[in-house]
Amino acid sequence: MNHVFSSIVCVINKDDAALAFLQESVNLAKTWNSNLRVVVCDTLQHFSIERLSQESRNFDPLGEIEFVRLESSVREILKLLKYWNADLLVLQGDDQSELDRYYNKSLMRKLIRNADCSILIKKAEKESHNYENLVLNGFEHPKLKSTVVKAQSIGRSLKVKSMLVMNQKKDSKLPLDYYSPLSNGNYEVEQKEVDKNGFQISELVRSRNANLLIMNSPDTKLGFEGRFFSDELDFLISDLPSDILLVHSTKMNS
Repeated sequence: MNHVFSSIVCVINKDDAALAFLQESVNLAKTWNSNLRVVVCDTLQHFSIERLSQESRNFDPLGEIEFVRLESSVREILKLLKYWNADLLVLQGDDQSELDRYYNKSLMRKLIRNADCSILIKKAEKESHNYENLVLNGFEHPKLKSTVVKAQSIGRSLKVKSMLVMNQKKDSKLPLDYYSPLSNGNYEVEQKEVDKNGFQISELVRSRNANLLIMNSPDTKLGFEGRFFSDELDFLISDLPSDILLVHSTKMNS
């Protein structure tokens, strides 16, 4: 099987649902035959590297997982991502107090803006789950075509049941066959026109019982505007209606 992602780094910075988060990271690494490294932040109080390493062996990983203890520092995490040549960073979502929500959101925002790889933000859930229903943000973007191709490979590798593609209601100039790569998967594909609004997107994701929302990542290489979060992305990261995958690509649409 081709690598969907070849080098995965997951960052555990909260005790809440830490084991389920680790198990799902291990499951994804097994599915994609990826190298997996785990960064254990000093903010954890109940989990040591030794305990997490033992738990990971209970999940039956394909190979040895490298664990690193690190302070919860964006700069240090970015250094490790570059050193390991990571193409996917997995982060814990958040279900905590307002202070914790603010801190974790700030950490995520800085990593999302600066990490040179795709980022998967996972909801804080006590049990591991499979991905069955996916939603793809199909709004026009200079690198949307690469995101469509990545979504197709993810859908096939995870053996999902359905993928809903959201199209923007106004000013869409994409050709009808733009999403044709998605038809190569063994899953149902549907398109739906929606407004570019974070609340409406979030409600649509929930109404479809979607497990994963796939979007383009904010991109500093696109200039000044690319360095800022769109309103809908800002809302979705705060609301987290499902896991969210922000696809990083260096390829522009052709």
